[in-house]
Amino acid sequence: MVTWLTDPMAPEVQSGGDPAQANALYGRTLPSIRDLATPVDRTRLVIYEISPNDFSAAGTFAGIISGLDTGANLVDLGVNAVELMPVNAPSYNGWGYDPVLYAAPNPAYGSPYFFALLVDRCHERGMAVILDVVLNHQAGGGVLRQLDTFAGTYHFTTTESNPWGMVELNWSDPALKAHVRDAMLHWVDTYKVDGFRFDYVAGEGWATWEYLRDELRAARPDLLLIGEDFRYPNEGNAVTHGYDAQWGGNHTDAWGGGGNNFLQVMTTNLTQNGFAWRGSTATSLGCWSFGCRNMWASANVIGANSQYNGSNGDGFSDVKSLETHDENRLAWAVDAYGSADAQLIGGRQKSELGAFALLTSVGIPMLYNGQEIGCDEFRPRRPDHLQDRLDHRRPGPARRLPQPHPPAPRRGRPGVRAHLVHLARRRRRPLRPHPLLLARRGRVVAGGDRRGPELRPQRPHLAGGLPRERDLAAIPSGDRSLGGGRDHGQPARVRAAGFVGGVVAQSRRIHRGT
Repeated sequence: MVTWLTDPMAPEVQSGGDPAQANALYGRTLPSIRDLATPVDRTRLVIYEISPNDFSAAGTFAGIISGLDTGANLVDLGVNAVELMPVNAPSYNGWGYDPVLYAAPNPAYGSPYFFALLVDRCHERGMAVILDVVLNHQAGGGVLRQLDTFAGTYHFTTTESNPWGMVELNWSDPALKAHVRDAMLHWVDTYKVDGFRFDYVAGEGWATWEYLRDELRAARPDLLLIGEDFRYPNEGNAVTHGYDAQWGGNHTDAWGGGGNNFLQVMTTNLTQNGFAWRGSTATSLGCWSFGCRNMWASANVIGANSQYNGSNGDGFSDVKSLETHDENRLAWAVDAYGSADAQLIGGRQKSELGAFALLTSVGIPMLYNGQEIGCDEFRPRRPDHLQDRLDHRRPGPARRLPQPHPPAPRRGRPGVRAHLVHLARRRRRPLRPHPLLLARRGRVVAGGDRRGPELRPQRPHLAGGLPRERDLAAIPSGDRSLGGGRDHGQPARVRAAGFVGGVVAQSRRIHRGT
């Protein structure tokens, strides 16, 4: 009897069928890959999450390449880091969160040649490439489980239960640790990827992720490392354990809940009816409460998240988003279950309003592919992404927002960095240290009053995009002109083509023609 096992470190496998049962291929010649000319400044990260199946009609690496400059031009949007949902071979051509191999690209997306070309084209445009990888578990038919079954013992995997019914990896085994390390370094050395986003790090103890951090940083000190964790405050967060950023958790994504949660608080206020899980119109988690919908809650999550301040780097290193692969489209959410007032304004305008809040928030903003052109498709809990593809080459005028809302000002001006942007509240007395106000032609567009109104424009027409390019003014904290005091200098100028009219529009005048 012959047992067929695929090489766990196969750099490529034949396309067609389950990659875990495919022939391994070797010796492919790759194109030259440019280095990223300038390492990405952590305080200026603007991430764009891409589902390869969705980003183009082709659903391939080549399709992503063609979409970098067409339709939604990512460089023009100000994106400086592309986060690719798992590209290593999965058990079937879906999202990729069911890996079977760690070193081979998904053959359904294309060969290693085209993945190398994709990294090169991103680097050519000044964009880092971050890979989303799943190291907590594998698909049941994964190659590592096959090896254990063949050996009749558990080395690489365990019998531990898994929330998704998959196979847990055995991180106590030195061979497993070395295998994963070598696979990650393969992407770094062969393809020059710039970082990793590790999925569901809460599934393993921090010793695992600290080991991986040390091994990867020893080989490439400037690697961007992001962890999706949900264990704060009992065990710190990804940043306190030496990672560059925290993705998810009780303060940034849907799995946390409560007034500290950026996505829930902002969705609650933008729909004016609460937060609902992907594919659902039933609001949940009790977030349509005063604690979530007043301006104090909004200021908390848009600002440094002062209620989440138990660890170094909190707030400033959060990856914040309104849409991800796990969440509803915001435009769909407003139109599907928003209040009557919210639906009168419309999902697309509310999406722009949310984008303004996101892109002027403390932390690291992230857009999900299609968000920038107002995609509003229904996304069920277990979507068939082959039916939801977004072709950026032919978006159509009806699907495009009135104006894009690029985050470029975050990258180009010293006043708008992850650790400097704060939501300032309107006060009669001078502003406290370190706030930053965003203003347009005499209107404060990011602010609120001390009574804490809901996050909604005082005049609905201000929720839409600006009809033409405007200037935003960054008012430094020492400026007391809003309180009637002495003017302490000119504000920094921030160009903002197509930004929305504001988070909350106030009518108080701002000095010197801004």
